[in-house]
Amino acid sequence: MFLKGLFLLFFSFLPLQSEEGIDPDLNGAESIAERSINPAQIPYLIQKNDLKKALDLYRSYYEQQKRHDFEILEQLGTILLEKGALETAPEIQLLSLYGSLYASLSSKLSVVEAALKSPHLPTQLAALHLIGRLHDDRCSTLLHLAMTSDFLYTRMEAAYQLALRKNPGAVGQIESLMFRVPPALRSYFPSFFALIGTPDATKILKGLLEASDEQVRIEAILSTASHGREELLPLIRSMATHPGPLVQEATAFALGELKDSHSLSKLRRLSLSSFVPIRIAACRSLYLLGEKEVQGVIEELAQKENLFAIQLLGEMEGSNAVLVSLLDSRNLHVRFNSALSLLKKRDPRAAPQLKELLIRDTRDFGFYPIYTPGRALMAWKILPSLDQQQQNIPYDLKGMTLAFREKILRDALELPETEFLMLAEALFTSRQTELIPLLVRLLENLESKEASLLLKRQQRAAGAPLIRSYCNLSLFRLKEKGPYEEGVRSWVERNKGKELIRFREITPKRMKGSDSPYELTPEERSRLFIETLEALAQSDNARSIDLFLNLIEKGNPQNR
Repeated sequence: MFLKGLFLLFFSFLPLQSEEGIDPDLNGAESIAERSINPAQIPYLIQKNDLKKALDLYRSYYEQQKRHDFEILEQLGTILLEKGALETAPEIQLLSLYGSLYASLSSKLSVVEAALKSPHLPTQLAALHLIGRLHDDRCSTLLHLAMTSDFLYTRMEAAYQLALRKNPGAVGQIESLMFRVPPALRSYFPSFFALIGTPDATKILKGLLEASDEQVRIEAILSTASHGREELLPLIRSMATHPGPLVQEATAFALGELKDSHSLSKLRRLSLSSFVPIRIAACRSLYLLGEKEVQGVIEELAQKENLFAIQLLGEMEGSNAVLVSLLDSRNLHVRFNSALSLLKKRDPRAAPQLKELLIRDTRDFGFYPIYTPGRALMAWKILPSLDQQQQNIPYDLKGMTLAFREKILRDALELPETEFLMLAEALFTSRQTELIPLLVRLLENLESKEASLLLKRQQRAAGAPLIRSYCNLSLFRLKEKGPYEEGVRSWVERNKGKELIRFREITPKRMKGSDSPYELTPEERSRLFIETLEALAQSDNARSIDLFLNLIEKGNPQNR
């Protein structure tokens, strides 16, 4: 519905100033209401930055026609998004991009192009995230533009997008970039060529498998396996006897991923290695190839509190008893990794430890991934005093921690409903405001009477205005009977004068654990504001349009 476009029009609107003498025909003594209105004048006034006259003229036109003109409103949205993208202020450019995520407007690509030309890195990365959401052949031209950016981070993300789309010119451009970056960064490139998978990309990937840099070789092995490039299997198979333990670990892992039954004898030999990561990787591959008896080796290592073995048990059948026994460990990392593996199996016995993971208390836990030396296996570790530690860490550990907690919460939805509702109640009670936006969405997805009752109880919770507002919004979206729509509208009215739309900082790709880390993710209160407007837009009634027009004219200019 175009109402959604109008919602975007609202928060991408710029703080426009009126110009004098725009059009002699609009400044005469005759009142707007007394003459026939030419609707083409409305977008003209917006182009000329005369907000008040444009909105007054539209309202009068609406009174004459007795209906809203969605074509005119769409023109307004298009103009405003384009103007926002051309602004020098990065905050306004970001808002225009955020609006473009939702709007089905023909201007979307021009907005992205303007953002890619911005001198600000976050704006360029946000534009690339938007490109990743578009299915338009013209995006290739924009990605080639991004490859000329002054920021290496932008060029690397553009290279990923080109590889993902298997763009005809991707191989040459990515290879050229690979030879221009510092050698320490070349280990990022094997995944690009493995993702493309064309003969010329595979030829380069083969060369990287034989590179002198061990880290490049390891990443080439793992990328070949994760993307199923079986044509390179003979070369990887030969690396099983490589003298380096890190290459052996990666190879042992890859042979299982590629389902290479011809390498069983090599994997059995590697499973006896004195280097524990090689042993675990080889046992995992043997398990995938049908030799289930190796599970005993993994269980033994898990009982010795090896975190990588504990994580691997989450993929193996019949390991629940071992994992449950590890929940009583005095080692915090062991308990939490065991709970995560039980969560993979949807075992409700993980719930008490999950609650401890999800609730941020005085210990202020942060979470980060650790890898084996050959990077084939991963587990999680906990860092106390996150706020204090963040000052000495070069990446956004707080953002990564939040992304990790959100993933746990999503996965917890697969637990029995009673267990999930107990977790939800605990999150509400402990005021975990960072998780509330996601939590109410998950409760909506349950579509159960018990979930609705929980939302209604929290909608009346004392001393928690953000929680009350989110629950009220959720009940409005669920179309529950009650004063929820009026509650949503009154919240917007109360907050229209505040600066509400702000964005979180960017989290590095490898740290966030997401395919698209450059999302425009509003802070909690900003997110509530935007979700509220979106819900009103989807309600599809004239009152919502009137509210948006009023907010554009009289609300805080930073929210437009």
